[in-house]
Amino acid sequence: MSERKFTRTLPPFADGANYQTGQPFDQAEYDRIKDLWLDHIAAEHAGDIPGLLATLTDDCVYTMLNNGKTWYGHEGAAKFYEGFLTGFPENCFAVTNVFIGPQGVVEEAHFNGVHHGAGLLDLPQTNQPIEFDVVLLFPWDPVRKKFKGERIYFAIEHSLIANVGQLLRRINRKLDTAEQK
Repeated sequence: MSERKFTRTLPPFADGANYQTGQPFDQAEYDRIKDLWLDHIAAEHAGDIPGLLATLTDDCVYTMLNNGKTWYGHEGAAKFYEGFLTGFPENCFAVTNVFIGPQGVVEEAHFNGVHHGAGLLDLPQTNQPIEFDVVLLFPWDPVRKKFKGERIYFAIEHSLIANVGQLLRRINRKLDTAEQK
């Protein structure tokens, strides 16, 4: 039996992606990235904004890719977290998958909590439970040994939109009940 040869036809790689695919694996760098990510999520869980900022480059960028909102630098990251922690002060994430490499960290998580205010989602306060899945990308800066921010993807098709619909229906019911009194 002859050996088969495969020819790959690849889509174009953006400059950043091309650079990322060429990064060598280094155990010490992996350990640094993992430890800093663990520091980051522990600080987030504790609501420790200065602790979160300590894991980020000064020029970090936070982007919610579902709606295009972006925050820049430590000031922007602090506003992002203030909004998130105001809207969801109990901050109940369960990490479901994590991938760590020389490019940074990819984290998949499930969130459930009670919506206490507009925060990041610009929804009226409902004090109602909400659940969603989220994928977070933490790009790594190999020179400064910190994360360059986060790229956030909410899994909205199956959970967040349904939750928003439930929240709006509850608000309308409360308004209808108030009007009937």
